[in-house]
Amino acid sequence: MKNLFLLAAFYCLHVNNPAQCSPKMDDRKFGKMDHPKVDSVHRPVIWDVGYERAQRHFARHYRVRVDTAWKIFTDGGFICRFRQDEVINEVFYAKNGRWSCTILRYDGWRLAPDVKRDVQRAFEGYTVTHVNEINSDAGIPVYIITIETSWNIKVIRVAGDQIDVREEYQKSCSCPGVAG
Repeated sequence: MKNLFLLAAFYCLHVNNPAQCSPKMDDRKFGKMDHPKVDSVHRPVIWDVGYERAQRHFARHYRVRVDTAWKIFTDGGFICRFRQDEVINEVFYAKNGRWSCTILRYDGWRLAPDVKRDVQRAFEGYTVTHVNEINSDAGIPVYIITIETSWNIKVIRVAGDQIDVREEYQKSCSCPGVAG
């Protein structure tokens, strides 16, 4: 399950629309799940133990004092989204409520200085514009970073000391007298 989340995240994290990066979600079950739907005997439907475990983990590890939005995947897993200090946080949980990974989405200037230095050494002249930081129990964060110059855009992956280009685009310009 964790590998499925990470694979989906690696495949499309360069897209700024989080809905395109997530596994299929049931939009009818969107919103705050502090009081999950109950059946006729007042037992939580769908979420029960998994939801309770996810809530406990979230409360212990994320001291969020802002609104959070929970969503359930069609396979029963959960995601909790919230914004803190202009960073979008997405916390993924499996159906049983166990934490899978956390994705942080932020502007390039917030990137850790050591990672930024490594990227700028490898890609001279490029500016870091957007970062998706994936944290899992592997212990080493994986960064999907968008970098660009005035003519090019690249999406790179940084994991430890490895840096590889995932996608590369050339910007087009419709300016008179400018090739491109």
